[in-house]
Parts: sequence; structure tokens; C-alpha cells
Amino acid sequence: MDSDINLKVPPLSPSERGELLSGVWADWQLSQLSVPSALLREDVPLPVAAALVRRGITDTHALRRYLSPSWDALEHPYALPDVEKAVEYLHEAITKGKGIYVVADYDVDGTTSAALLGDFFEKVGHKKYRLHIPNRFTEGYGVSELALRQALEGGYHLFITADCGTKEHHRLALLRKAGLTIIVLDHHALGEGDVYPPADAFVNPQRQDTDYSNPYLSGAGVVFKVLQAYVERFQHPVEWVWEWIDLVAVSLLADIMPLIGENRTLVQLGLERLQEAPRPGLAALMKAARLDPSFPLRSRQVVYQLVPRLNAPGRLKDARYTLYLLLQRSLSKEVEQVALYLDKLNRHRQHLQEQVLRAAHAQLEKEYPGILTGQREPPPAFVVVGKDWGKGIVGLVAAKLTEHFHRPSVVLTQDEAGYLTGSARSPSEFPLHDLLSTHCRPYLLKFGGHDRAAGLSLAPDKVERFREAFMAACAAQQPARRRAFIDAQLAAEELQEVRIASWCDRFEPIGPGNEAPRFLIRGLRLWRVENERLLFASGGNLYEAHARIPFDQLKPYLAQMKEEGLPLVATPRLRPSGGVELRLRDILPQGY
Repeated sequence: MDSDINLKVPPLSPSERGELLSGVWADWQLSQLSVPSALLREDVPLPVAAALVRRGITDTHALRRYLSPSWDALEHPYALPDVEKAVEYLHEAITKGKGIYVVADYDVDGTTSAALLGDFFEKVGHKKYRLHIPNRFTEGYGVSELALRQALEGGYHLFITADCGTKEHHRLALLRKAGLTIIVLDHHALGEGDVYPPADAFVNPQRQDTDYSNPYLSGAGVVFKVLQAYVERFQHPVEWVWEWIDLVAVSLLADIMPLIGENRTLVQLGLERLQEAPRPGLAALMKAARLDPSFPLRSRQVVYQLVPRLNAPGRLKDARYTLYLLLQRSLSKEVEQVALYLDKLNRHRQHLQEQVLRAAHAQLEKEYPGILTGQREPPPAFVVVGKDWGKGIVGLVAAKLTEHFHRPSVVLTQDEAGYLTGSARSPSEFPLHDLLSTHCRPYLLKFGGHDRAAGLSLAPDKVERFREAFMAACAAQQPARRRAFIDAQLAAEELQEVRIASWCDRFEPIGPGNEAPRFLIRGLRLWRVENERLLFASGGNLYEAHARIPFDQLKPYLAQMKEEGLPLVATPRLRPSGGVELRLRDILPQGY
């Protein structure tokens, strides 16, 4: 991987650290970075050039690789451990016509993983395969008893797990003992001392013995790398790889993987594919989500409009509806109807999520009076427990709590067997999987996940001890407030230059590790508020602002913004209808 597109930000020198500005939502580090003349010669506006430098883009070559990633920037797949073995086992099963059984997770990463494999089998003409997405409510995560029985009784030879399997020891061992070949394609984290699963090939970028430079692949990303290796090895059409890239992009955005290095390349290429030639099921879903096909597709639209609809069946019913949509090769009335059904399910999911979130808020307000109105500092972490909260909803509620309070959150509900199951989420600076593995393992029946998201289960009599251990572990790593960077200062009159907003759009795809540019903007005065939509004025120009922070936290400062015109932290973006709008990140009530 060319180091020019490594977007990890180097630490600031003492002279670059600058001052710390206190906002409503976060503390902002404002520093002056030296901008190389090479960037300015490329007609990059100075504030934008500073944002590029912060992301490691310091010369012309790096800029071109950043703005126009190519296939050449992708890692060689054989650098991943056991890829060669996985390719050999796949080829043996295909050439000998042996049965292949695939188990994938029920989330978007899992269904895209299964769709990749299903499409691959169809392309190579292999018909003896089965794709199994477990039902969240009757089977649970991973290799279920049903999958085990079907694989054993169905005469299958090769058993593949996709976006799961890293911690599936018992049932994989039973399958292997029965003579099946096992391939585990996964990306979930391994704790210190964790034993690898009993697989003939275990492909996971989180393995300690890997030389692969990108540990942040999604599950579908891992499947893609194996299929990429297969296509190269056996000289199949390279167009296949291009046809799969949209599924990989959706999976990376759905799992909130860092958009650095290879991941950013995969997502950017995948968004291009989605824009130019989406597969029929995704085209129907984009129509159901009312996405404007004439305007460039942004990562945020995938995350907030496509992913929730793709996830809705797995959260509420059965993820096979999603898999069906992703596998279709032509647009039909039935495909359009399934897309509309996903849209309907997602609206129902939103209603259920709001109900559970209100219940969680009530629980927190009872335990920590004043916390919802900001009158009290939140504790180091949250653990909330409810009855009859949907298994498919608790992860979303945990994410909402973490987003609002900037604290690790665990949301649990009781399952049919009486155990507590749920999800955990954390801000980026908390290594969630490590915290659970190191400090909470004795109280958990099972757990697994990433640095920012995890699933877990425990017995009801262990919940208080788990809560104590989890909160103590989080307290030891607790930052006082959110901390983020301002890339540069921007005068209000500079917003009239459409090219700055245009350049901000070129940072797409944006997400963890590659955030949108953030500028300190002075000289804007609040003109009007319409249904939580803020309109700012400067020099006869109006700018609509969409707040990225809870509106309730802005309310106390609305009058001050009208009278004084407080400094803003914001990102200019192009409006689909023309002109410039703002993504409001924060306000600085003290003025600077």
C-alpha cells in the first residue's frame, strides 16, 4: 500500500498544538499547520489545503491518489493469512462439484458477504451451494444448531462462515470432526490469548501473525479479498471484481470501519459503481429511499438511508429479504415490492427504536437526575436493562446513547431463555472489545465485536458485577470531553466561493479516519429557525445549516446567535439544488 494515502494523522508538534476552544458539543484544537506550496499550485484553497495536510496529504502525488483512488492502491490479497489455503479449498469444491454451505451474519456486513459468495458461485457455474442467514430471534448469531444440522445432513463438503466464526469453536469442531472442510472468513477482534477457531483456513485481518497492513476490513471486505485472489489465480474476468465493489463499500460504511488507506479506496470505487450501475436490488432500494440519482452519492446517504433499510429485516423479521434483494440480477415488480417492504419495515423499526430510547432515557433520568438536560455530568459509562426490548433494536439505542453523551453504552434485554443479551457501543477513543475482554470476561457468557461495537450476553445475576467492572474500566480511560480538530479558519465572505464547498465534497467518502473538513467560521448571524433548520445571514447571503448536534443543546444559545453572531464550527457543502449549505458541528458560546 502506498503510504501517500495513509490517512492516519501524525501527532502535532508543540508549536502546532495551538489553542483549545470550548464549544457546546466538544473542545476544539485550533492549530496552524504549514501548507506545502505544492498543494497551492494545484489550485487548492488555503483552508482546504490545511485540512488535507491534517489528513496526511502533503504533495501532488498524494493529492491525486486521494482524489482519484484506483485499483492499483488495493492491497495484494495474498498478504492476508490463509488466503491461499481458502482459494485452494474453494477451487477443489467447485471443480469436483462438492456441496458448499455458507453461514453469514444477519446484519448488512453479513448479508453483503453472503451475496458476494452467492454471486461468485453463480459466475463460476457452481450450483451446489446453500447460503444461510440465521434468524436473530430463533437461532442467534453465528453457527446455529439448525445450520449445524443442515450442513451435516445435507452432504456438504465445504463449510464457510462469513462475518462470523472467529469465536465459534464448539460447532466448528463438530463439523470438522464429521469430515467437513472449514473456512472462516471474518474480521472480528481477537482478544489477547484467544485461540483461533478450528478451521482449515482462517482468514481474518485481526490475526496477530498477519503482515496485511489493513486491519480494518469489514467481513464482506475479507470475502472480497479471497474472491479477488481466486479471480487472479484462475484468470477469471476482472470485471467480476468491479461488479462486487458496491457490496464491499456498503458493508464498510454499515460497519463504520475507518475510511483510511485501502478502505477509503474500496468505498470510493464502490460509491462510483452504485452511482453508475447499481445492482437491481440496490437500485430499487435507492428509489424507495427517494435518493436523487442526478446528484453524486455521498457516504452519509448510504449510512443513513440505505443501510437502515437493508438492516431492517434482520432486526425485525428475517434477513433473507435483504439477501434476496442483493442477489437479484434483473429489475422486476417483485424486486421493487421487496424494496418497498424494506422501506416499510424501516419505518416500523424507527417507531420501536424511539419507544426503547424513551424507556432508556427514563431509566437514566431516574438514576442520574438532570442528566438529560445537561444539569449533571454523565457517569463513565451506561448499562441499561429492559424487558421486551427488541433484540434488533438495542444496538441502535446503545449507539444513540453513545452519540448523545459521548460515553460507552450497553443496552440489554432479556431473551426467551432468561439470559440478558444486548449490544455495546463506544466513542472512538475507547477500545471496547479490549475493555470487555480484559475487565469483564468473568461475568459474560459470550461476547464479540470491534473497538466501537460489540454484542454480549450474561446471566441476570451477573449484571451488577458486570456493571461495576465495565464502569470502572471506562472511568480509567475517560476523557473529560469530546476532543476534535478544527482544520482552519474561514471568513464568512469566503462561503460565497462555491469552490470551497466543492473541494469539501471531494473529501468523500467521509467517515471515521477521514472526517469532513471542519472550519472555524466567524461573522455569521442567525436569521431564522424553521423546524430545527437554522438559517444564517452574512452580507446579504443566506446559508441553511443542518445541525450535527442535538438541537436541544443549541436552544439556550439561539438568542445569542441572533444578537451577537457566535463563531461556528462547520463544513460548507454543495446543495443538490445549487449553492452552499453548512453542516453545523458546534458553536462557541464564549466567542473567540
